[in-house]
Amino acid sequence: MSNMSQVVSQALSRESLAAWTVSRTRAGRIKRVEACIDMATGEIIPADGVPLPVLDLRTKQADKERVLNSVRPEVRQFAYFVLAFANKRRGITPGIDRLCHWYADITGKRADNVRRYVPKLEQAGILAGDNLLGPLFQRTGGTARAHLGEEAIAAYRYQRIKWKLGHGRTVAGCASDTAANDPAYAITATLH
Repeated sequence: MSNMSQVVSQALSRESLAAWTVSRTRAGRIKRVEACIDMATGEIIPADGVPLPVLDLRTKQADKERVLNSVRPEVRQFAYFVLAFANKRRGITPGIDRLCHWYADITGKRADNVRRYVPKLEQAGILAGDNLLGPLFQRTGGTARAHLGEEAIAAYRYQRIKWKLGHGRTVAGCASDTAANDPAYAITATLH
C-alpha cells in the first residue's frame, strides 16, 4: 500500500463510508465491495485501501453459550424460552410481559416471580430492553409478510409447549416420566 493510501485510510472513519461498487453472485447477492465512497468528501476509494473490521462469526455460538451458562439454571431456562420468541427485527414477539405470563402458566410459577428473571437477562446481555434482544442474540432480515405473522406464530409456539406439558407426552423421544413431565426439560427440548 502506498503512503498516500495509508494517509487516506487513516483519515477515514467507518461512519463516513458507503459501498460504491459491489460485485454480485449469479443469484444477485453481494459477494464483495470493490469501492467505497467517503460521504464527507465524495472521494471514491478502492475497498482494499479501506481498513474495515473483520466480523468472525465462528465464535458467535460459543459466545452465546458462554453468556447463557453464566446465569443460574432457572434463569437460563427462561432465557431459552424468551429466545424461542425472537423475531427478525432484533427483538421478541410478543413483549416480555406476555412472555413472563406464558412462562408462569407453563411452569406453575407466579408471573411477578418470573418477572424477576428479566433484570438478570439484561445484566447478562441477553435482553437489551423490554422488547429488544442483546446484540449477540439479535436476528435481522425479516420480511413484511413474516412481520405480520409473528403474533400468530408466537401464540402457536406457546400452545404447542403447553399442550406437550399438559398431555404427559414424552418430549424429544424421552422415555423417562420425570423428564417428560418436567417443564424446564419440556421447554428446552421443544425449542431446540
